[in-house]
Amino acid sequence: MSASTCWSTPSTKSLRRKLIIFGLLAGALFTGLVAVFGSTFVWKLMGTDQVSADLEWPMWIVYLCIPLGSALMCFRFLQSVYVYTTTGHLPRVDHAHVEGIDSENDPEIAAIEADKNIRMGGKS
Repeated sequence: MSASTCWSTPSTKSLRRKLIIFGLLAGALFTGLVAVFGSTFVWKLMGTDQVSADLEWPMWIVYLCIPLGSALMCFRFLQSVYVYTTTGHLPRVDHAHVEGIDSENDPEIAAIEADKNIRMGGKS
C-alpha cells in the first residue's frame, strides 16, 4: 500500500487533519514559550552593563534576536494553522523557483523540469 492511498479513507483523513493541526499548534506553543522566556532574559539583561567583545554593543541587543525570531516563527505557525483550517492545504515553498524565468521558452529549463517531474514520481 502506498503512502498516498494510506491516508485516503475518511477516518484517516480526519486523523491526519487533527495531527497536522496538533503539530502546528505544538510548534506555535514551543516557539511562543521560547519568545516569552527569551524576552524575560533580555529584559533582565538590559539592567546590566555587559557589552559584546567585538561590536561593543549592549548584550541585550545581541540576545534580542532570540525572542524576536521565535515570535516571528510562532506567528508563522499560527498563520499556517489558519491557512490549513480554512483551505485544507499546507503552505509550500518552491525554493528552486526563480521569478522571471520562462521555462516554456528555454529548452534547458524545460529538460530540468521534466527530469524533476520524473524523479518525483510524475510523468514526463
